[in-house]
Amino acid sequence: MVDWQAHYYAQLEKLPCTRQQILAQMAFTLFGHQARPLVNGWVKLLEQDLAQSPSPHSLLKRTSLCPGSAAVPMLICGSLDDAITDPTQIQGWKPWLKAGDRLWQCPSGRHFFHATHPHLTARKILDFWHVIEPQTLQPLNLDAIP
Repeated sequence: MVDWQAHYYAQLEKLPCTRQQILAQMAFTLFGHQARPLVNGWVKLLEQDLAQSPSPHSLLKRTSLCPGSAAVPMLICGSLDDAITDPTQIQGWKPWLKAGDRLWQCPSGRHFFHATHPHLTARKILDFWHVIEPQTLQPLNLDAIP
């Protein structure tokens, strides 16, 4: 459940920097080196995302998920060059994987690998669904419906 907002709130809490400085650093972390006018645009978008996007994280509390607690099959995804959810965190799920779970790391794309590699990501998700679909589909028992 580590996303850029959790990373942002952790930095805001620990670093002696302004919100704008941290958001500018987040723009660099998320999107790489950018021209100054682009950084300002990214900061505005990140501020908007903080204000409007649903997130389980806030300055008061960052939420986490206990590994292995999901009863359904999970697909854990990340990117090898993500500075927010680094490859070590993704690999940390390995001991908790159960039958039907998958772990996949995109070779590049940073935190938004799904946007920079949409076709590859879609293929991995569809492959996952095709494997779990026959296992999870239960025949419908019409006699059990009142």
